[in-house]
Amino acid sequence: MDNNYYRLNYLLNRFQWENYVEGKENDLNSICNEMYINIENMDLNRYLIRDKIEKNPRVSILKNKIDDYWSRCIANKCDKNLIAQNLHDDVIKLINIREEVSKEIGFSSYKTAIMKSEELNISFVKKYLNSFIEHNIDKVKNLINKYNIKWNSWFKDLNLINCKFCENINSEYIIFKFAKLLGMEEALKYIKVETNNNFYFATKVGSDDIRICISNIKTLDDYRTLCHELGHAFLYYYSSIENEKNYFKITPCVDEVIAVIFENIGIEILCSAKEKEKLRDIISIEYTRTALSALLEFEILQNPNNAEELFIKYYSMLGIDINNANLWCLDSFRSIDSMYIYSYTLGQIVADQYLKMILNINENYIELGQALKSLCMKASKESYKKLFNMS
Repeated sequence: MDNNYYRLNYLLNRFQWENYVEGKENDLNSICNEMYINIENMDLNRYLIRDKIEKNPRVSILKNKIDDYWSRCIANKCDKNLIAQNLHDDVIKLINIREEVSKEIGFSSYKTAIMKSEELNISFVKKYLNSFIEHNIDKVKNLINKYNIKWNSWFKDLNLINCKFCENINSEYIIFKFAKLLGMEEALKYIKVETNNNFYFATKVGSDDIRICISNIKTLDDYRTLCHELGHAFLYYYSSIENEKNYFKITPCVDEVIAVIFENIGIEILCSAKEKEKLRDIISIEYTRTALSALLEFEILQNPNNAEELFIKYYSMLGIDINNANLWCLDSFRSIDSMYIYSYTLGQIVADQYLKMILNINENYIELGQALKSLCMKASKESYKKLFNMS
């Protein structure tokens, strides 16, 4: 990877931020194409595998088309059935093109390629996902009944769990308090926070320009998301202290895992006992769903024409009625953010290592902060399995 590759990555991140948050219409295809030309003849290493697939014009043009359409539909609150009807063929096509491109660069499948980039394998990931589901599914079914969560209104219903908790909460105060408790205030001068009720994400658009996008904090789940996105931002800052280029070697799996760890820690050190109880319920529900979503994705990649049947097979395990399987293609993790969602559950699996540390430090969270800084600084150098001694 060379300086032009780093420049183009920052530029792409900036353009995506402007499109999502500021409503601009930057042409992502030109940047993706320039990135592909830049890396096309570079020797293949695990950090370039995903880009060699995703920046291939056959993939990137179609992915950006889906992304643009989906973003417009969200902004205009379009009918989901109509969106699904319009997206279905393109999502299937994108799945098939990724398979073709993966084989062209020497892998047996897209799944195999992405697993190689993370130094993982499908059997390892499935083992931990299935174990997580097995240990949580009965509890989650009971919680779904307790909170009357329906599949058609899943995220809305999650937001209704103790939703009056955060009235008048100031997100800037929460961010400062979280950083101060962990001894991470130094990072805040590089982190910009924007509010947008349609998108939640974190990115880095320059060497000293880290950004997170969140909604106004009105619910417990908004609070959880703030801690999660702030975790991404802390990772981007501390990973780059030794060398700015380290940021570009943070793989998507490690990126998401560390954000989930910060999410859990934020809940533990900032919330009351009652709030923690509710948030732990939300986490159990959500990361069981993401485990099921990942297993669903692994099968859809092999059999995209059976997507609706597979959608029902996996999500019915939650004990709820699934009557809108045609909407499977609306999930961005089936198209824009593919081979990624398994990372959330892997993050929750290792978060307990850091929560246990809290029990032994008598609320001296600076020590915990030092451990988290060390983790962030190693994140670009080691895989998930090595970072957390997983076998």
